[in-house]
Amino acid sequence: VLILLTLCIIGLLTVYIKVAKQKTLYYLIKTNVGIWYILLIILGIVNWDTFIVNYNINSRNRIALDVEHLMEISEKTLPILDKNRSLLNGYVAKYNYYNYIETDSIATVVAAIPTDSTTNKPPQATIHPVKLKRENEQKRIKAFNEDLDSRISNFKEKQLHNSWLSWNYKDWRTTDYFDHKR
Repeated sequence: VLILLTLCIIGLLTVYIKVAKQKTLYYLIKTNVGIWYILLIILGIVNWDTFIVNYNINSRNRIALDVEHLMEISEKTLPILDKNRSLLNGYVAKYNYYNYIETDSIATVVAAIPTDSTTNKPPQATIHPVKLKRENEQKRIKAFNEDLDSRISNFKEKQLHNSWLSWNYKDWRTTDYFDHKR
């Protein structure tokens, strides 16, 4: 929105200059296209994916940290996610991310309860909610770590098959991080 407002203000200023100084339509188009092009180059320099992930992680006390969304952002964010793995593990466990595993776990626990032979119903057994919750947290953390490790290994594999024509600075930085991490 700010970029659009900036372009509109610049456009209004160039229209004012065109009218006040009696410039041509060619001047107006040339000036506005030049400004748009320069703004596009400046905004293209910023790595927006890493900016978004850093902002979300650093602002976690003010905004909800959506780990599943952070995992969907591009591969350039993998070093940030890897550096903050323990923090993200806490959020995965605490806020029920990867909760599809939880339903499978509950179904497994309920199915494992033996049935009473006379009524064919499960006996009045106590399922320990604290133990079940801890197990589900561990399964969610494991699923998150497996997903992150899988994304990292897929990135490394893809980089091995790229030629020099595919080289770019952001991928090189990500590859360099994982090469020097060991």
